[in-house]
Amino acid sequence: MVNALVPSDYQRRAVRLAWATIAWNVGEAVVAIAAGTAASSIALVGFGLDSTVEVMSAVVIVWQFRGLAEDRERRALKLIAVSFFALAA
Repeated sequence: MVNALVPSDYQRRAVRLAWATIAWNVGEAVVAIAAGTAASSIALVGFGLDSTVEVMSAVVIVWQFRGLAEDRERRALKLIAVSFFALAA
């Protein structure tokens, strides 16, 4: 019998991957925004801001997998959709 309170190996792996994505994209954002500011490049600054949107999406994934409520998935999907709309804007 599977215990719903204990995360599966796949859930733990998903959370680790999301944390790795957060770390990578934070570094990417800092470097891109700093380099873009130094070079007066709107493209690099925009790329760095794009990375911050990806960080927000990954934070939602971590939040979703850390919770136990079924309704978290629906809220997480909506939050990720909003972040992708922000990415497209």
